[in-house]
Amino acid sequence: MGGRVDKMRVHLSTNYVPVSNNIFHGGVERVISNLVVAGMERKEDTVIYGVETSSPINCTKYFEIYPSNIQSLKGREIKIYDAIMEKANRQIFCSITSTDIIHDHFGFFTTSKYGEKILKKQKIIVTIYGMPDNEIYTTIYGKLKNLRKQYKNLCLICCSNDQKALFEENGFYIDGVIYNSIVKTDSKKIRVMEYYISLGTLIPEKGHEQAINFALKHNIKLIIIGNSMDVEYREKIIDKKFITLHLYNNLECNTKSLESVTEALKKKDFIYIENCPESIKRILLKNMKALIFMPSWREPFAMSILEAISNGKPIVHNGTPSIIEAVGNVAGIKFDENEVINKISEFKEEKILSLGDKYLPENALIQYDKYLERMGNELV
Repeated sequence: MGGRVDKMRVHLSTNYVPVSNNIFHGGVERVISNLVVAGMERKEDTVIYGVETSSPINCTKYFEIYPSNIQSLKGREIKIYDAIMEKANRQIFCSITSTDIIHDHFGFFTTSKYGEKILKKQKIIVTIYGMPDNEIYTTIYGKLKNLRKQYKNLCLICCSNDQKALFEENGFYIDGVIYNSIVKTDSKKIRVMEYYISLGTLIPEKGHEQAINFALKHNIKLIIIGNSMDVEYREKIIDKKFITLHLYNNLECNTKSLESVTEALKKKDFIYIENCPESIKRILLKNMKALIFMPSWREPFAMSILEAISNGKPIVHNGTPSIIEAVGNVAGIKFDENEVINKISEFKEEKILSLGDKYLPENALIQYDKYLERMGNELV
C-alpha cells in the first residue's frame, strides 16, 4: 500500500506519556513510536499530540499539548488539571481536518465533548490497553461503551484476543484486535555467564517475586529491570541480595555501564537496574537465557514479551492467556520448577526471530488500515 497524498495519520498520545527517541519503559509510547516510524517508511504524513519533551520522536509534526508534570497535577490540583485537558482537547479538535485518520490511544480525547463532535462526522479508532475494571480508566471505558452504541464512526480495538474476550464479557462491543508491535534489533553478543531477566515496572502484579524465588531455588543469576513506582514494594524485594545499579539513558551504548553490569554479575547472583538505557537493555536481552514473566493479573499484551522475541529469546511464563497467544510453543515455556532449566536449551533462536515478523510495526499499520476500510473509510 503506497503513501497517501491527502490524508494525515493522527496519533493521539492521550496516555500522557512522552513519545520520544529516549524511551526507558512502558508500552504505549513505544507502540506510538513504532507506528510513526513504520508510517514514515511508507512515506505517510504523521502527527503526534503528546507530552512536552526535549527529544520528540522524529516524525512529520509533533505538538506538545500536555505539560511534563501533568501526572502530578491530577491528584492534587484537579481544577488546573481539568483546565489543561480542556485546552488540549480543544487544540486537537481545532487542528484535525476531515481528511485525517485519527488513532486515539486510550480514548481520553474521544470521550471528551470535542471527540463526540468529531464522531458525528468522522471516524476514530481507539486502542484499548488496560483492563475493563481498571479503577483509573473505568470512567473512560464507560463513556466509550456508550459512544460505541451511538456512533458507527467509533472503532474500538484491543491488543489481544484474550483482552477482547474480557471486554466483551463486560458488555463492550470490540471491533477487532491489533497486536502491539516492536522493531527488530541487531544487538551484539557479549561473553558473560548465563543469566535470566525479569522485565517490567517494579509492582507486585508484574511477577518479579516469582522470578526471584525461581532463581533462588535453582541457583541461577537474575537481572531485574524496571522503574520503581512503589517505594515500599521496592524496599521489600530489593534488599541486601541485590546490587542496585542506576543507569541513565545514553544515545550511544555506554561501554562503562555495560562493564559495570557484567562485573556485578560475576560477584552477585541478583542485580536490580532501575533506569536502563535502551542500548544496554537490548544487549542484556540478546545475551540472556530467557525472560521470566509471570504476572499475577490478566496481562493484556506485554511489550516485554515482544522484546524477548525480537532478540530471539524464549519466555518462561505462568500460562496467562495473552502470553500463550503471543508466544505459542515457538517462544514460550510454561513454568515448571523441575523442567524449565533443561527445556530452555531446546528453543531455537532462528524460529523465535521468525515469530517476531508477526509483530513488526508495518503489519500493525496494515491492520489499522483494514479496520478503517471495513468501516467504509477508504484510504487513498
